Amino acid sequence: MKAIFYLTASTLTIQTEKTVLKRITLPEDIVGEDKSVNTPALRSYFEEQITSIAKKASPGVVILGSGVLAQVVVPKGEELASFKEELLKNLTFSQEYVVEKTIETKTKTYILIANKALFEAVVDACRSAGIDIGAVLPFSLFSDLDAEESLTKKDIKAMLKQKELYKVGDFLSEETTEEEKVPEKAELSEEETKKEEDEVVSPVDEVSSGEAYTKESRWNTARLLVLLGFLIVLTLLMGGLIYFQQIRFQSSNTPETSEAVTPTPTEVPKEVAKTDLKVSIKNGTGTAGQAGRVKDLLSGIGYSAITTGNAESTDHDKTEIVFSSQVSTKQQQEIKDLLLTTFTAVTTRVDNQATDDILIITGIEK
Repeated sequence: MKAIFYLTASTLTIQTEKTVLKRITLPEDIVGEDKSVNTPALRSYFEEQITSIAKKASPGVVILGSGVLAQVVVPKGEELASFKEELLKNLTFSQEYVVEKTIETKTKTYILIANKALFEAVVDACRSAGIDIGAVLPFSLFSDLDAEESLTKKDIKAMLKQKELYKVGDFLSEETTEEEKVPEKAELSEEETKKEEDEVVSPVDEVSSGEAYTKESRWNTARLLVLLGFLIVLTLLMGGLIYFQQIRFQSSNTPETSEAVTPTPTEVPKEVAKTDLKVSIKNGTGTAGQAGRVKDLLSGIGYSAITTGNAESTDHDKTEIVFSSQVSTKQQQEIKDLLLTTFTAVTTRVDNQATDDILIITGIEK
């Protein structure tokens, strides 16, 4: 399965459509506050971090996000030089690392500028680790919104599916793209066509001859707003009609005298003390001392009845937590938030038949 390497000014998140493989924080001694880059050191650091997951992350695509990419939209007929000068003036990284790409559409021109030092370090490190990187693309090619430190499954699905956009925005090719034509899709079955129409994609602008920089939804914004307004009005009318019918029915069936009924208050179950909850921690990766480190974290927030051991297998990517019904929602959330500071991904579930109140099987650490 193809992996997405999502690069921002502070992190590199490697994920597939199913899971986050690794999140790497860029060290301050290599990438300074002024975004100056020690390129050889950063390349070596990336290679060291991604070698362990190389088999799961090839082939891959690098996506440029916040702090690594800047862009400006220029209306047709306007002079590009002044817009480009203003964009360069407001960059958050040094101009010595600049690589530029210009995309011409029917009505607009997009000037995109990326931090070449950062993304080249990722590409070189990946290729040294045996990972084939097919393209370096701006996140804005697929969405008008910026992403957080990691991408949603919807983001990744769009990036993996819309391969016809790779040539349009690939920073590995430094040529300017002028009214770039996107290849036509192959004929789809009726069911596939319906699925394509229902999927939401993020348009940027339409190019000549009906070919687009990104796909457009068949339902434009105006139609969607009209439909939404109609549904809201219809819902209010139906709700009001039902309400008045209920009032009339209750009025006609209300006895002359009625006895007030005092509701019985619902008893709120008491939260079981942390010291009374049995905790079992299993090392799910084989990393030495991992279960002990989790034990120290839980001891620090008040849990004491803790045992540690090894899981049946050591191939757990995600950290799994199984709670009994004795553990309150508040306690569950507290433990999950605590483990997210150490592990890349944490899943939880409740098992009323569980022998331990809290069972933790550790996964890959950050």
